[in-house]
Amino acid sequence: MRPPSRRFLLSLLPLFIILVLLRQRELVLGVLSGPLPGSDNAGGRAKTKASAEGEGWGSQQSQSPSQSLSTTQSSPTSPSPPTSPQGVRPGVVLWSHGRSATDSFALSFSSNSGLRYCNGEKEGFKSGWRALAEEALRRCVRAGEMFLHLKPMHLEMEGRPRVEEFFEMAKRAGFGTVAASFRRNVLAREVSSYELNREEGNVNKAFKFGVSTVENNSRSYQEGLTAARANGFLVKEFLFSEITGSTCLCVEELKNLMAENEAFTGFHSRRGSDCTEIVSEHVKSSKKHRSKSLAKRVGEKQAKEVGNALRGTEHEWMLDLDAVSPTEKRSDVPDPTGERGGKKGGGRERMENKKKGGLGNEINTHQ
Repeated sequence: MRPPSRRFLLSLLPLFIILVLLRQRELVLGVLSGPLPGSDNAGGRAKTKASAEGEGWGSQQSQSPSQSLSTTQSSPTSPSPPTSPQGVRPGVVLWSHGRSATDSFALSFSSNSGLRYCNGEKEGFKSGWRALAEEALRRCVRAGEMFLHLKPMHLEMEGRPRVEEFFEMAKRAGFGTVAASFRRNVLAREVSSYELNREEGNVNKAFKFGVSTVENNSRSYQEGLTAARANGFLVKEFLFSEITGSTCLCVEELKNLMAENEAFTGFHSRRGSDCTEIVSEHVKSSKKHRSKSLAKRVGEKQAKEVGNALRGTEHEWMLDLDAVSPTEKRSDVPDPTGERGGKKGGGRERMENKKKGGLGNEINTHQ
């Protein structure tokens, strides 16, 4: 059989161009005028592409950082098979409290994914004067600024939407993925935040901490995840120890998950591409405090009050500021004595297991 002539192939070129333009128009309309939350069933759901054979981190699930902070831990439920609603939503929300390794993760993810910050900065809506409204989010998407770190505290400012309202309007505006991280040692997080604010001249009162602080941190984080899932976001949680153990591996996990759901995210990524890890200046500056005791970091009186509040409770383990869980130490803090109790380097060990396909941490996908 003779191959098609050059003239015949050229005659098909206009048809090919028309098909490409129609596809681009469909993607743009999906971002700017996608269905309202809750309308996915009415419009029909298209199945996402299946993961390529042999890809992924395996089916075994690690513990979610959003589970109970106590030593009693329950096994997370298996995620439902991912599905994609109509319309493409390329925006990514990083949902986490501060001082949770989010700076290094955000810098590395933005650099390696090509997604730029909304309003030109990681916390694009941290300033109270900047309206956090649906049109503001749409402007970011239209400008190609599709990455935003939102802290629970940003929604506590006067005039800001409730967490449920935020994720509803973010979905309509074109955001569809949530990367989340919760630092289980809430005391260590609060101490680190206190030190940073003090160095920047933003603290004029003594350090305060109690069981209610732990509960409030956990509740506000959970409320965001619940709202995101209720609105059909693709949700990926990371342990704090995983990000500090291997930021790039976490970045690649998120990119791969988004690429596997390209019909929903519009994101495609070449597997096996090199990742450049970027360490934030805050991480570098905070290292000088890690060898100090709680008393030297917040004051003798305040340290005593914190100890009295936590001892005898399920959160007593947090008094060891190097602990990331009741049984695990930070992998990036060396122990000069070699005599610490508990596991050392657990976060990095889990990440190495992931490389071997032995452990997964895909907490939830849009349902």
